[in-house]
Amino acid sequence: MGARLQRFLLAVGIGFSLLPASVWAGCEEGPLFSSATTQDNLAAPKTFVVGARKKIPGCPGELLKMTAVGVPFPVSIYAPEPGEVYATIEVPPSSAPSTHYVTYTVTDEFNNANTVTLPIRLGLANETPVLSPVSDLVVLNGTTASFTVEVTDKDLNLPLTEDGLRIDGLPGSAQKQLLRLAGGDIVWQVTLAPGSSERGVYRVLIRGKDKRGAMAISEMRLEVR
Repeated sequence: MGARLQRFLLAVGIGFSLLPASVWAGCEEGPLFSSATTQDNLAAPKTFVVGARKKIPGCPGELLKMTAVGVPFPVSIYAPEPGEVYATIEVPPSSAPSTHYVTYTVTDEFNNANTVTLPIRLGLANETPVLSPVSDLVVLNGTTASFTVEVTDKDLNLPLTEDGLRIDGLPGSAQKQLLRLAGGDIVWQVTLAPGSSERGVYRVLIRGKDKRGAMAISEMRLEVR
């Protein structure tokens, strides 16, 4: 793995996975990335989508804006409805190795911004891991709830360690159980049984990564009442 990619992975760790659980005030909570990925491409054109959302029950829908800086390929931004925005990027085939670092920023009507930088690597044949969709969740303290998170990889190239599928930012009482561990499929079950001291809103980062550094990230908002 090159030094630039190592620095990038460290930056992602600082920007997301090492953040403490954060608490916001109602409708002023910031937008989240539903799906953001690295991309590798070699032989054929490829189109991929980066999505973000801000949908909070009881709050009016907001117009979200997204920018994608550093990508030399065609990009289209569209917001199909309040609280959603997507960037679609068309990547051409290329046998010449090169790396383009793209910074995606999503901003809401309160000017809250969320940013992530991910590479597009050309001249490399590798499939990006795919995360299962995640939804925001509300849990009452003193009750129990659970959800599952899955990452798959067509190349069967997931590391057989926790680094293949990480879940960061959960309440301290959360328990994780490994349901499946294989090169093409990793599944975790998360069980929540929060106490009153854990009330608040948590930004949870989910990240799937293969052995060649390709990754997919997603965020969810977890509220403990």
